[in-house]
Amino acid sequence: MVLCRFRDVALVALHAAVGSQAVRVVRASTEATIRVWRADPTTMAVSILTLPVYPVRRIVLGDWTLVIDEWLVARLKGLRSDRLPNETGGVLLGMYDLTRRTVYVVDTIPSPPDSKEWPTLYIRGSEGLSGRVTDLTQRTAGQLEYVGEWHSHPDRCSCDLSMDDLTVFTWLTDHLAVAGLPALMAIIGQGDASRWFLGEMLRSEHTPKD
Repeated sequence: MVLCRFRDVALVALHAAVGSQAVRVVRASTEATIRVWRADPTTMAVSILTLPVYPVRRIVLGDWTLVIDEWLVARLKGLRSDRLPNETGGVLLGMYDLTRRTVYVVDTIPSPPDSKEWPTLYIRGSEGLSGRVTDLTQRTAGQLEYVGEWHSHPDRCSCDLSMDDLTVFTWLTDHLAVAGLPALMAIIGQGDASRWFLGEMLRSEHTPKD
């Protein structure tokens, strides 16, 4: 027990030293950085994991703010392209900041295997989805959870909501309103076109320039 406590104290001291130096390095740089330091509890060797940083889109919709980054947008567009000419989709993962009324979206679980994908229709399945969302929530200590839905539209089609989309958004609104949360849906179209709908059908539109 004494040895275990000594090791824990040593690790705290080690990471304190690493953190102190990291602050000095960051202050001397003008670039955004995401880094994670890991220490081996036996050898005390420290390794560093550097993560790429992507530009962030911060979109105000009513009294809520939607925050996404270019990595997520590229991932959704890549999943769309992989399934053409069919539509595809999935669930959005992130977190709510109720105090600041902000929704952060960071990733997706792509279309479950029992989904129905056609050129003009997408019906998301549910096989294995609940377990994957629960596992992610547990592994992130409750920081990430289900926040909404997304699907794609085929080439040469707008990102407007169809009647089926309106039905799904109404279901989302009723489902999330119980917890005081806004409904969130994204539609990913051809090229740079996309629309994000939040709350009472407030939308953000991104279309390619002519």
